[in-house]
Formats: sequence, C-alpha cells, structure tokens
Amino acid sequence: MNSGNKPTEAQIQRRNDIPAQFYEWITEARKLVNQHFPNEVSSAHNAMVIETAKSMMMMHKLGEIEMAINDIVFELDDREET
Repeated sequence: MNSGNKPTEAQIQRRNDIPAQFYEWITEARKLVNQHFPNEVSSAHNAMVIETAKSMMMMHKLGEIEMAINDIVFELDDREET
C-alpha cells in the first residue's frame, strides 16, 4: 500500500486480475491432471487440480519477478559502467 493506506490503481488492477488469471491456470491444470488421471471426478482429483493451478501460477509469478530483478541488475550494472 502507499503512504495513505489507499490502494493505487495498479494495486486495484492487480487484485482484480487475479481471479481471471487463476481461472486460466485452473483450465491449464485441469488439462494436465486429466492427462494423467482421465475420467476422474473425486474430490481428491479436484484438490489436485487446484493445487496444481496454484503451483503453476506461483511458478509463473516467480519467473516474472526473476526477470524483473535481472532487468534491475542489468540496469544497475549499466549505470556503474558509465
């Protein structure tokens, strides 16, 4: 949050984007899990889909963070050289 404890537009947009992004990961996770466990409809299967989606989304987000950090490091290295 910013100093006034009021969320910025970017924070609000990020918060609003999460459900849609998670739904996309659920769809991908369902495809992946169904490849290995076809025709399964148990609650354990559904839990596996949810956990797989959460893991896939986290891995994607961590990759984005890693790329952003690498960009910052590259920019800082450039500044040190000049």
